Amino acid sequence: VIQSERKLLISQGLALTADESNAFWPVYDQYMLDMKSAGDLRVKVITDYAASYGNLTDDVAKQLIADMLKYQEKVVKTRKSYLRKFRKAIPETKLARFYQIENKLDAITSFVLADQIPLVPEAPSSQPIAPPAR
Repeated sequence: VIQSERKLLISQGLALTADESNAFWPVYDQYMLDMKSAGDLRVKVITDYAASYGNLTDDVAKQLIADMLKYQEKVVKTRKSYLRKFRKAIPETKLARFYQIENKLDAITSFVLADQIPLVPEAPSSQPIAPPAR
């Protein structure tokens, strides 16, 4: 739900003027296309892990680690590469807020995934880490 409503949540969180909106959204749309390729890599890591969960070898684990780090690097690289474009579209304070919103949405997504994906098994059965008690 978070991913499908991401643009709406960002729109609500930024309160852009008409001029800012006209400058920001085309850059954002391109940014999201570039971020999608990073997301595709994350999905690949998850599906590869799921496919090999019952018989995870060191070689597969090594590749999964490399791919996950590649995903994280791609996210940071993409965000850095769009800074200049976003700075032309919106003021620095709104850009800071945009990146805060991005980080919060990513944190929610990561939490959901962490809750659902079990740890690499050391024993015959491994469970996801339970969320902290509130």
